[in-house]
Amino acid sequence: MPHQPTLSDWKTLYDLARRYRELAPWEWMDDTDLFGVRDPDTGETGYCSVIGALGEARGLIIYPGAEGLASFFNILEADDPGDFDLSVDQRALSLILGSRDETHPQERAVIKEAGLAFRGKDAWPIFRSHTPGYHPWFLTGEEVRFFTMVLEQALAFLQELRQDPSRREPPGDDYVPVRSRTGKGWETQWEPLPPPPVIRLPLITLQESYLKELKETCRRVKTTWETGFFYSPALVHDKKKDERPFYPVVALWVDRTSGVILSFEMFRRGEWQKVVEGLLSAVGATKTLPAGIAVSQEELLALLRPLADQLKIPLKKSKTRSFNTAKRHLFEEMWRRCT
Repeated sequence: MPHQPTLSDWKTLYDLARRYRELAPWEWMDDTDLFGVRDPDTGETGYCSVIGALGEARGLIIYPGAEGLASFFNILEADDPGDFDLSVDQRALSLILGSRDETHPQERAVIKEAGLAFRGKDAWPIFRSHTPGYHPWFLTGEEVRFFTMVLEQALAFLQELRQDPSRREPPGDDYVPVRSRTGKGWETQWEPLPPPPVIRLPLITLQESYLKELKETCRRVKTTWETGFFYSPALVHDKKKDERPFYPVVALWVDRTSGVILSFEMFRRGEWQKVVEGLLSAVGATKTLPAGIAVSQEELLALLRPLADQLKIPLKKSKTRSFNTAKRHLFEEMWRRCT
């Protein structure tokens, strides 16, 4: 179990948050002005985005490593940055400056025990950890250490930038300023953005005997099946195990022509074999093999490729309108039941 932050850890981090609020970097930084801070202990870079320029929530979002950076660009390039799946699927650490009412009793107890006080609008620091598939949660001891290091160096970088705006000019496209510790101390240098993270998924294939059985008992039809996944808004929290609450993944297989849902699977993020089980369930129920499989998510393209090749079913990335329609109706019904 991750170790918990000490009171001293929290006091240091809250003091840095106070200084960050006083600096008010959102007055000269946009949400898209990315910069990085490299952890000298682990080598991981926290990519930072100052939020608040649009007049909404003020704070700092740290996107750790290549996975976190991918979350930043997914939100940046999305048609709807407020999409539920995007918010749940991000890897980030956040500082939001809010009101007392927005803080958790656990946070207020720590603030009181530390002898701290916050007054005024957007004065209360709210720290959260964002892990794909999970509900935003309290920081672990290691996350507090990382956030403290990043925030301390972010303050130094932002003060330098305010004094010398010319530091904003990159040497080329896809470069980001990164602050790291060298033999001379902390320095800021332009670095190329890292490549996207590798999607690691299980390799799932069928035994030859089962494959032969499917080919002999199932007829091929002309329709295409669409598949995809999304997060259910129904939060799951096992209080007995004191686990971090998570959002189940919902995977659907939908007939493109009729719009009928052929298979419905709900599982914890990471149990990607359930998507394959959904396909086999649809095949078994209909006794058919589709003329093609359409997906819009890269993860599923990689996951289903070996199986599609075995079954000799063309697999391609394309728009999945029938899946999107089914997803919208199901999500709305789930949301209604949760609220």
